[in-house]
Amino acid sequence: MNSAWRRRLTLVAMCIAQGMIWLDVTIVNVALPSIQRELHESSGELEWVISAYALSLAALIPLSGSLGDRFGRKRFFAAGMVVFALGSMACALSSSAVELSAARAFQGVGGAMMSALALSILSQAYSGKARADAIGIWATCAGLGPVVGGLLLGVFRGGDGGRDRDRRVRELPKGATGKILHREVQPPQDLLP
Repeated sequence: MNSAWRRRLTLVAMCIAQGMIWLDVTIVNVALPSIQRELHESSGELEWVISAYALSLAALIPLSGSLGDRFGRKRFFAAGMVVFALGSMACALSSSAVELSAARAFQGVGGAMMSALALSILSQAYSGKARADAIGIWATCAGLGPVVGGLLLGVFRGGDGGRDRDRRVRELPKGATGKILHREVQPPQDLLP
């Protein structure tokens, strides 16, 4: 596979990952009424469901960047994807607001691991004007994640659906990102410090 193709796949993977990270910042706001009905919790008990993800995501981005530089960007990014997916699975299996909040916080750890490294992976894969174009595309995808996610959630929920269908929709891009990263992204030696 030539390097231009690898760079394109790297961009696609980073766009999907960043879109998913930001989608999960806002998706619970849209799904909160159905979550509240399913878990039989008060709105006060659900405050941490919203905040736990954003708090762990924001707090751990700087640390994740340092750890990625130390242990290898691709490797740490891939580990973040696994943590994020496990957090998503834990969200799907949660049966109370406390469990869901803890799962969302764990999911935010994975999001921080990926978010901190996506830009540096792109910066290393591209140079010159192509780098600026790639970063612009990546930033656009990050911004569209919450918008597209909210629209898709509304369509697939059919107005009343529960969290199970919501999660299945969210898992598709994560699986595609994992597949692309696993096989095609820049060779590991190019991404190690």
